Amino acid sequence: MTIITTFATLKAQVQTYCVRTDSTFGNMVETFVQFAEQRIYSGSGKPGDPLYSPALRVDEMETVTTLTTAADGTVALPSRCLSVRGLTVASQDDEIKYLAPQRFKEWIATGTTGTPQYYTVEAGTLKIAPAGVTSLTATLYTQPSALTVENPTSTILTAYPMLYLSATLFEGFTFLQNEGAAAGHLARFRAQVEGANKVALSRRILSGSMALRFEPIG
Repeated sequence: MTIITTFATLKAQVQTYCVRTDSTFGNMVETFVQFAEQRIYSGSGKPGDPLYSPALRVDEMETVTTLTTAADGTVALPSRCLSVRGLTVASQDDEIKYLAPQRFKEWIATGTTGTPQYYTVEAGTLKIAPAGVTSLTATLYTQPSALTVENPTSTILTAYPMLYLSATLFEGFTFLQNEGAAAGHLARFRAQVEGANKVALSRRILSGSMALRFEPIG
C-alpha cells in the first residue's frame, strides 16, 4: 500500500479502494475530505446513533496559549479552537475549573471576588469568575488547517493516516450509495478514534495531568 502522507496520496488510495479512478469521482475527493474532517474534529451524533463517532482529541491537536480577559472576565477563544483542555492563571499551577453555563451564572450571582476559580464557554467566548483583567495560560484543542490540494499536509494526517483514510472512505462509499462498505469504514474509523483518544488519555494520566475534560464551545 502507498504510504499516505499528503492529500494526493490520500486521494489515490480513496480512488483505489472505491475502484473509481475517473476524474468525475476524483474531483469529489476534496469534498469527501471536508466532510471527513468535520467528523474527525467535531464528532457526529450521540452514542447509540447509527452514524455516531466521537471527536478526535489527541496530543497533536493541543496548543498552549496566553489569553487575557477584559474587566468583565471574558475573552474570545481563537477561531480554530475546538475545546479547552486546561486553564490556569498565568504562572500559577492551580486549575481553574469548568462549570456549565447555568451553574456558572448561579455561582457568579454570589458576587465572589478574588482569584479566578471557575470558567465557562458560551458562543466562542471564555468567561472566568470572579471576573477581572487576568492573564491566563490555556491548553486548547485546535483544529488544524483543512487538508486540500493547496494545503497538502496535516499533522493529524501524518500521525493518523489510516484514520483519515477510513473517514474519507466512509464519505466516498456513501456518495456511491454502497451502504455496506460505508458502514464498515465508519465502524473502523470509530474504533480508530476511540483507540487514539484512549492512548492520549493514558499519556495524560501517566504524566500526572488529570485535566481531562472535553468541553464543547458554544
